[in-house]
Amino acid sequence: NFVVKQSKLQLLGSPINFNLITSQKINEILEKEMSDLVFKITDFRLVPYVHEMIQILKKTHQLLVRSGLYIDDFDTIWKLARGASHPLSPVSTLAATVINVFDVSHMIYNCLTRRFLTSKKINLVPPINEKWAEYITKLHSQDIHFIGSEHINAIVELLDEGELRSFISCTIMGIIESDLQKAIEVYMEIASCLRLLPVKSKDDLDGFYSFISDAYSEMSHPMLGTLYNLLRNVGNMIAFAYLLETELKPIGGNLSLMSSVVQLIREII
Repeated sequence: NFVVKQSKLQLLGSPINFNLITSQKINEILEKEMSDLVFKITDFRLVPYVHEMIQILKKTHQLLVRSGLYIDDFDTIWKLARGASHPLSPVSTLAATVINVFDVSHMIYNCLTRRFLTSKKINLVPPINEKWAEYITKLHSQDIHFIGSEHINAIVELLDEGELRSFISCTIMGIIESDLQKAIEVYMEIASCLRLLPVKSKDDLDGFYSFISDAYSEMSHPMLGTLYNLLRNVGNMIAFAYLLETELKPIGGNLSLMSSVVQLIREII
């Protein structure tokens, strides 16, 4: 602490501001560390892990400031690291990275646990060979098997208001609009080929089972799988929007994300 606080040192007769030099170097190191973490988001399931690492760097920053270093404000360094040109900017490296890796179309939504399940495997490797890094990696080893509230909380904390707007527009709203329109077009192509038999009795369980069995056995069309996939994508986006709304604060006077989703679906239908 005594050394880093020195702003007037004489080295071979030349004055050196040791505090300033050290602070500038640490600013560069912190920015590079956080920038590297942004590019580690190669899968949406890694968002909680990256968020945790950012929080560790934030705590490190606080301790360095207490030690007497005049380093830049953490938010300023973080803004530069994530590639944001100005506050509330929807165009940033962080936002673009999260949008590009967001994909729940292949996942199965469990309404009981409120999680999206996947069989796709990813590896989580400690950034350095130290005990604390191994502990953090182990702590988040379960996050890579699903997408749930942990990921929602992390994404809300990582992105600012402008980036969240961009994320919602490009992922949830964009996918619902695109896939629902495609689903309607595909349905119009295969509707004439589907034969649905009426239920024998509304209160008869056997009759209902027979109706379901007959209906699915009579459905045969090469585009049927495409229709089911599109409808699953739309359903997954609606479920994700509901989960996001539970953690998201009102943006721009919009009190409900789900109301915007419902309005979009009404307009398309």
